[in-house]
Amino acid sequence: MTRVDAGDAGRPVERYFRRKRFRCRLRATLLDPYWDGFVETMEQRGYQRYTIYRTVEIVVPFAEYAAATMGIRDADRLNEEVVERYLMTRCCRESPACLRHMMGYLRDRGVLRADPALRGSSGPALVLEYVSFLRDHRGIGDRRATLHGVHVRAFLESLGRVGTSKGIRRLTPAAIYSFVAGRADTLSRSGRKFMCTALRIFLRFLLMRGYVTRDLVSCVPVIPSFKLDRLPRGIAWEDIQRILAVVDRSTAVGRRDYAMLRARSGDRLPVHDCAPAVQAVPGPSPRQGAEGAHLSNSSRHGEADP
Repeated sequence: MTRVDAGDAGRPVERYFRRKRFRCRLRATLLDPYWDGFVETMEQRGYQRYTIYRTVEIVVPFAEYAAATMGIRDADRLNEEVVERYLMTRCCRESPACLRHMMGYLRDRGVLRADPALRGSSGPALVLEYVSFLRDHRGIGDRRATLHGVHVRAFLESLGRVGTSKGIRRLTPAAIYSFVAGRADTLSRSGRKFMCTALRIFLRFLLMRGYVTRDLVSCVPVIPSFKLDRLPRGIAWEDIQRILAVVDRSTAVGRRDYAMLRARSGDRLPVHDCAPAVQAVPGPSPRQGAEGAHLSNSSRHGEADP
């Protein structure tokens, strides 16, 4: 067991580790001046103790790799290229998200320069902060985070003065519903689902950062989508007419088929079209009918044919 109780004395980061050897590794890395602030920031944001412990445990080898392999001695020289090169050599399932946590913290402290993916972006400050949050704290890639930002930017622009850092407190459920209802008609089925997902995450972000005082996630309407809704619900009347035109009504069987198709199409069939077809179709003779009934009764009762 390498973790210790939060009540133990020492630096904030050392409260999570008991082994002296690992504590020495923490002090020897180029991130030593930032460990305590990083841990305290994650605690303030509500992360679980194991998440903080695991994040630090994964970032320590990254800092050692940057110093030993790439000769980096100062944290301000870290960038996304260093992260990508490290992930190519040593990567576990949690590594990308953990490294984004640390890079985001250093960026917020001003240690690192602004992310190139965000420096060229334009839009409200809330959008830039939200996209940065997705990348650094949710582990979402650049492309998907940008797609989230497209919907959020359109949402804030629809709010007018309310769509600002100070005015967002006046956000109402009616405004959310109005935006979703108006924008859904211009999107595909998958686009509508993604838009609602982006809005729900954005509203949770607003609540977590204190921009709003109540949870508005439930105000995003659920847009129903059915699995087979793209299939046609019926056949067009022009297609039905072409099918009926193919039937040969010069024979009794053709007139019968025409009557059946016409009835199935939902169109009311005139009596003079139906009567000739019924009268002209030959039926079984009385003897054939009696033999058929005898065979049916015999097979029903398990009797053998004479």
